Amino acid sequence: MSGFGIGYLAGGRLDPPFMPTKVKPFIKGDTLQVSVMGAYRKDTPITRDGELLSVAVGCSMYEPKDYWNLYLDGDIICETVYTKNVPEGMFFLAVIPVLAGSTLTFEFVNNGGRAKYVWWNYQFLR
Repeated sequence: MSGFGIGYLAGGRLDPPFMPTKVKPFIKGDTLQVSVMGAYRKDTPITRDGELLSVAVGCSMYEPKDYWNLYLDGDIICETVYTKNVPEGMFFLAVIPVLAGSTLTFEFVNNGGRAKYVWWNYQFLR
């Protein structure tokens, strides 16, 4: 006889990192003015422990060769995400713990060459 296991959610929720442990929402936004071709980076210091849920990115002009990256303390989270013709929101499959003293780095690579504004929001729970 072969056996099999049955799983269920004890307590009615998934364990971290698939469900958050923090409860207070916090959103941090920033902008970047991009003038010529090249990579532009902006650091966001994290002042309190939290959990990163998602990032949203938009541009004043979308070009097919432009893309963006997101790093946490130098480790890449989003790599070579090409811009689309609409602002983009990306929810992470797992909650990413972020400790006070960490740095989130947003990088925009302007391969289209035309000047534009880029804006983004980080969605956290604290």
